[in-house]
Order: sequence, then C-alpha cells, then structure tokens
Amino acid sequence: MCKGNNSKLVQRVLETRDCWSEIPEKYHTSLFDFKWTPYSRHCHFEILSNGHKNLVNHFERHDQLTTKDNLYTNMHRFCELNKLNVFDYMPL
Repeated sequence: MCKGNNSKLVQRVLETRDCWSEIPEKYHTSLFDFKWTPYSRHCHFEILSNGHKNLVNHFERHDQLTTKDNLYTNMHRFCELNKLNVFDYMPL
C-alpha cells in the first residue's frame, strides 16, 4: 500500500477483511496479491504474475489515455482521420 490515491481509505476497507495483511516493504516489488500505488512507475509490469495472481491499480502504458497531452494528441489524430472536430468530444 503506497501513500496517495486514497490509500488510507483503501487500507481501512482492506483491514476489515480477515484474509488481508500488509507485507513488509522489502517485498513490495514482487511478493503481493494486490498493490495500490498512485504512480505506475512503482509497478514492475515485467515481473507481475510470477506464478501467482497479482493485481495493481494501473494498466501498463496507460499514459496514452490518462495524461492530458497524450489524450489530446490521440483524440486529435482520431478526429482528423474521421473528419471530426476534436472539441466536440473533449472540453477545452
């Protein structure tokens, strides 16, 4: 459980479950079933699922949709190809 992104709320909810326990920080890179972090740079996607199920609250290479500049660039390209106005689909 990394700080930020409503981590206190998520941790409080998980603590109500008997089956949940937090692991020591030295194991945070690969020995987990669920990881909550505000930044995807903390997620090592190349080592996820080493023989067991790992869950993280991020998608690999999601920045093409979740950063404002990349979202605009991708939407602009899509709209140009389809002869649409990007600002009919995105706010200023």
